Amino acid sequence: SILAVVAALALTLVIAFAAISFIKDYLTVPEVEVPDLSGVDEIIAQDTIENLGLEFIVKDRIHSTEFVEGQIMSQNIRAGEKLKEGFPIEVIVSLGEKMIKVPDLVHKYSNEALVLLNESGLQGGEITYEFSETIPWGLVIRQNPEPNLLVREGDIVTYVLSKGQEVEYALMPNVVGESVAEAERILLSKGFAVGDVSYRSSDEYEKDIVSYQSYPVGTEVEKGTAVSVIVSTGPEEATETTEPGPISGRAQLTIELPDQEGMLSVSVERVLEDQRQVVYQQSHTKEDGPLKIILEGFGVQKFEIFINSEYYGVQEIDFGS
Repeated sequence: SILAVVAALALTLVIAFAAISFIKDYLTVPEVEVPDLSGVDEIIAQDTIENLGLEFIVKDRIHSTEFVEGQIMSQNIRAGEKLKEGFPIEVIVSLGEKMIKVPDLVHKYSNEALVLLNESGLQGGEITYEFSETIPWGLVIRQNPEPNLLVREGDIVTYVLSKGQEVEYALMPNVVGESVAEAERILLSKGFAVGDVSYRSSDEYEKDIVSYQSYPVGTEVEKGTAVSVIVSTGPEEATETTEPGPISGRAQLTIELPDQEGMLSVSVERVLEDQRQVVYQQSHTKEDGPLKIILEGFGVQKFEIFINSEYYGVQEIDFGS
């Protein structure tokens, strides 16, 4: 009908007018220029954006070594671009530098300390060494910065490792030819201790005079070391019991000298059933080795060897072969 056609035309005109008005309104919305927000405080940046009629959105907050906490690090729309009012501006805000608590490295070995530092996001710095009376060798004595302090990620932590207790050395004095009391005094004054004191006959030194010492004169020895000495009982008195018996042969005794610097006091004793007899007593250096000593005896006999007053071994010789 005519009325229906007129109504349809009127509705079409209304819709067309509304659409034209919407498009006209959109096209006539004012544009604003996007400002540069880099390095601007978050609150100031938000006020600036909203005063321009734009929407301010914080997309993320992350740590940064370039921007202090609260500053804008980046924005999704470049500065200088034109936008319609109401357009959203997304920004990333700095949390500042990441701070890390320094781990406790004291009493840890160096490799353990480095693992702890790496796991914490820190770096190991210069390692120095010191003697310590209380902390064993190889363990951390102290560190810088100290434990539990807050530092920046990637900072360097230095530490000091223990070399253990400091060992002092002194030159070995000569006490041969001194009395026992004087030898003890000399050794103690140089920082040494007195070790075993044994007695043995000597044709060279008088009774109660030191004839040998267990460390060569002039060598560097750790302080506190016990030094053993042999004290002369005077010349050996000839008695019938000291004779081993009728001599029935001669044989060679070979001694390999130890690779040791300084003088070596070599002593050989014949071991009999009821007594011992010194058959050789001389000083040598390692270059004199091997020693070849000609001995006289009978049957099968044992000979004990001492070097620097220490037992060095035993050899059995058959004089009848």
